[in-house]
Amino acid sequence: MIELYAKFLRPYWKKIVLIVLLSMLATLCSLMLPMLSKRIIDEGVLSGENVSYGGTVALMAVIAVLSMLFPAVNGKFISETAMSFSRNLRAEFFKHVLSLSQRDLDQFGTASLIGRQGNDIMQMQLGLVQLLTFMLTAPLMCIGGLIVALLTSPRLAWIVLAAILLCLAFVAFVVGTVRKIFLLYQEKLDSVNRLARESLNGMRVIRAFNKEESEKKRFSAVSAEVKDTSSDLHRYLLMFPPVMSFIVNFANILVLWFGAHYMTDHLATYGDIQAFIQYLTLIVFGMMMLSAGLIVLPRVQSAGSRITEVLHVAPSIRDAEQPQELAEHIRTLEFKGVSFRYSEGGANALSDISFTVSAGQTLAIIGGTGAGKSTLLNLIPRYYDTSEGAILVNGCDIRNLRQAELREHIGVVPQKAFLFGGSIMENLRRGKRDATEEEANHALDVAQSRDFVEEKEYGLYTALTPGGTNLSGGQRQRLSIARAVIRKPDIYLFDDSFSALDFKTDAALRRALSKETRNAIVIIVAQRISTIKSADQILVLENGKLVGQGTHSELLANNDVYREIARSQLSREEMGA
Repeated sequence: MIELYAKFLRPYWKKIVLIVLLSMLATLCSLMLPMLSKRIIDEGVLSGENVSYGGTVALMAVIAVLSMLFPAVNGKFISETAMSFSRNLRAEFFKHVLSLSQRDLDQFGTASLIGRQGNDIMQMQLGLVQLLTFMLTAPLMCIGGLIVALLTSPRLAWIVLAAILLCLAFVAFVVGTVRKIFLLYQEKLDSVNRLARESLNGMRVIRAFNKEESEKKRFSAVSAEVKDTSSDLHRYLLMFPPVMSFIVNFANILVLWFGAHYMTDHLATYGDIQAFIQYLTLIVFGMMMLSAGLIVLPRVQSAGSRITEVLHVAPSIRDAEQPQELAEHIRTLEFKGVSFRYSEGGANALSDISFTVSAGQTLAIIGGTGAGKSTLLNLIPRYYDTSEGAILVNGCDIRNLRQAELREHIGVVPQKAFLFGGSIMENLRRGKRDATEEEANHALDVAQSRDFVEEKEYGLYTALTPGGTNLSGGQRQRLSIARAVIRKPDIYLFDDSFSALDFKTDAALRRALSKETRNAIVIIVAQRISTIKSADQILVLENGKLVGQGTHSELLANNDVYREIARSQLSREEMGA
């Protein structure tokens, strides 16, 4: 927490100094008002003399205005500082997350990263507001009030000290208790959020299996735990006002009781007693402000540690210190004894994979679920780095290339077609930022998407919801293919990208792609034999190992695994062919 505040508040040190000065001036105004009222009471009213105290009253009025003005101006600076802090921290967090590899991101999970980016940074912002508003002013008010009270009437000092000790003991008890309850409350609240997210995402399954009632009971049980924990939390928080009021009132009674005796003995004046009571109120009010700031500290500390945890993760995939330059076009791609495991000490997801593919050729990858097909594809753009072996493009190890430069030459169509919120044109321009409408329409023609796009009221500028949920699965898949085509890359990676297409559209799309990609390297992961049978080279994976390599006819003749897959999909005539 301290590390984050120190780093991201450094550019605003001048504004923070100004905030401190304004807080000191506001506190000084609060302390001066009782002193001036004491002067009026003692020198004017009680003396019985015809003393003019209009100037003192005017000064008090000016100080009262300033005591309102200083905090108002201070609030503006505090707000600007806190918002700038959260903006910079959020930008740095997002930038850092983008620099992490897929393996690094897998440590946290998408939901956790979203929570840290949103709620945790917001907690840090609110904590900074509390720090600059309460935790800065409160100590000044307590210390200043104590000093002036002691100077005003030293004989009543023991009452102030007793009140402060009682307040400190109560604050320590509440803060310690609230901290434990709050941490438990956060855990319960996370459970509610997790269950709500799960239920909303799985709503169709819940309805399909008629589990609405059981889900309601599950959610009600978790919500009840949150309610009970929240009730305990707020019960302690709501104890503050009455207990603090009791301490102030009881201390005031003691001040009046002993002050009356001191006045009788001419050891104190009425003005002293009146000012002392006001100082005592200021001190206790400062203690309340301080306790309000201390209560949020556990929340801020937890949020800060979660953010720091991510920022301290060094990217496991980095550019070489002296990267090599990539040629204008990639002509060859080679896997050379590649093995990969997702975690150190874990089993290999891929083992000793070797092959070479050149521009103008199509390489297909087939195998059962969990064979490692998508993993193999993810190694090419360096989403992960190989555990053993090397991947070469034009004879150069991809670890010696800049990641951005390598990925400029690759067009990826992921297994799960994902589209961004915005227009269709904006999504296509994520493949090529300066794409023209002519290029977009050509890419749509290749991806067999032109017809359904033109049927939309706004054509290329039809708005898509985040994830493209207002399109069918096949339409999303074809637009993902168009986004890769418009890039005109040297390497096309299709990760089971034709599964949502009917056979007619699949065939038409593959014919169009064959013309479009005739000078590129095409790698296709597929489940359908019909999709890959014309490939120049087919890899058969099983449990991460390469168990077959060749053309469709060669594998039918010599590979049992491929033959078994083909037998489940093709007719006898096609098998014979």
